Amino acid sequence: KRSKNYFVFHLLKISAQDYIKNTAQKNEQHDFILKNDFLKTIILLVLRRKFFGLKTVIYFFSFFMVVFFSCKKDSQPAANLLLSDIPVIQLNSTSPTNIHQFEDSIKFMIQFTDGNGDVGDYNADSLSLVVVDNRNSLLVNRFHVPPVAPQGSTVAVQGQFTVVLKSIILLNSASANETTTFSIKLKDRAGNWSNTVVSPIVTILS
Repeated sequence: KRSKNYFVFHLLKISAQDYIKNTAQKNEQHDFILKNDFLKTIILLVLRRKFFGLKTVIYFFSFFMVVFFSCKKDSQPAANLLLSDIPVIQLNSTSPTNIHQFEDSIKFMIQFTDGNGDVGDYNADSLSLVVVDNRNSLLVNRFHVPPVAPQGSTVAVQGQFTVVLKSIILLNSASANETTTFSIKLKDRAGNWSNTVVSPIVTILS
């Protein structure tokens, strides 16, 4: 049955270092602009002391110092969002959403990220991607995912793959149509399961 369904993998990105480097450069540019705006503001306030007074200058100085350090501190966690060792998936598309039993297939386009690159298995018999037909919990399709990073490496990866599901049938042969959704999840080599994504409603016609 596995030969009826198939899996297409497209690696988009495999570079944690480049991601962190680019993010750090953007943060440095942001900090530089903020510093210059801050200094310009302080200089202007000092030059206009005759209008504002020394207490007002000190007040604005303290206020901008708080804003400056708050911005610098909050920018750092964003660089680590992709560094979780647990894979994260997102369902980008499901097509078509109306199919005829036995004749049509469904394509799921799935995007993933993983912090240490241990997505996919070297053993072809290892089936780490699961697609469940929610009409019945026993209707489970499993797929082999090839490794996405060089063996022995630990890098953040990002990519997308297409899962094609064939030979979908009506469970009740007397029905003219049935509707269902599909739940999808991914397991890495450490045994960590990703989040589960659920497809839009699919209508199966006789």
